[in-house]
Amino acid sequence: MKTFAALFISILFFAGFCKGQTNEFAPIGAKWWYDHFYDINYADTSYDIGYVLIESVADTIINGINCIKLTSISVSPQGDVSPFTDPLFVFEDSGRVFCYSYDDSLFHTLYDFTGEDWYAYDFIYGSGDSVLIQVDSVSTIEIDGVFLNHIFPVYEPGSSLSFFSSVGERLGSLGYLFMYSGGDDSYYPFGLRCYEDFEITYSSDESIACDTLIYLNIDNNISETDGISLIVYGDEVIIKNEKNIDGELVIYNQMGGAVLKQKLEKTTILSMQQYSIGTYFITIQTFQNIYSYKILKL
Repeated sequence: MKTFAALFISILFFAGFCKGQTNEFAPIGAKWWYDHFYDINYADTSYDIGYVLIESVADTIINGINCIKLTSISVSPQGDVSPFTDPLFVFEDSGRVFCYSYDDSLFHTLYDFTGEDWYAYDFIYGSGDSVLIQVDSVSTIEIDGVFLNHIFPVYEPGSSLSFFSSVGERLGSLGYLFMYSGGDDSYYPFGLRCYEDFEITYSSDESIACDTLIYLNIDNNISETDGISLIVYGDEVIIKNEKNIDGELVIYNQMGGAVLKQKLEKTTILSMQQYSIGTYFITIQTFQNIYSYKILKL
């Protein structure tokens, strides 16, 4: 059985919700690495991918509140380093994480791990926009022997703010740590690559180093035997099944949940417009082989 470009993220989930457990968010020395996309070429569906590194660097006081200073750098695919202009400041209190907004010089809720709904704000561009985050379900995850609350939120459809599928204590969103306006054209970072602090280490893909610079070509014409090919063009994924072989097509989100299952047709056109920004994995299983493709929805 053949497997091409297969990549799956697995996290061990436990039932229950440790509501009384508090874990310090952004302890000093904590680091987050995120994919950062550059030079998207729709003609051959290729991406140059650098990374953004966020680091918890110091205790400080803002508006009389003890908080943590976070700094960020962006590293281009060519290795050029650009610091982000303004640091951001966060603190945790009773399971709620707050972030400082330059827009109004106040702290607003970034995450709420108590299981309650909350309003989140555009902390990056200072648009003043907010969106209601409704908690669909809560569980705990175990990383390096530490149990952390994990929430699966939903948010107002049609919002201009970008949010992501799940949020973990310390990890933050598995998309990006802060919400931002989805209408911006600069392709902000997306996809938590790695996280580490004094106690735990998380990696979404053990085969890729946290600070790897990637050239990724997603135009996968690879299966001569089965006559199956996949082409990405804009928001459309076109799958050709030239020999009309029986099979099943499944799309998984970055947490491993199946968001679409259907029979493999001779020609299948999938629109990614209905899915939120993120990483998806398309698998095609025939009688003899399994083919896997990684798709990045921006």
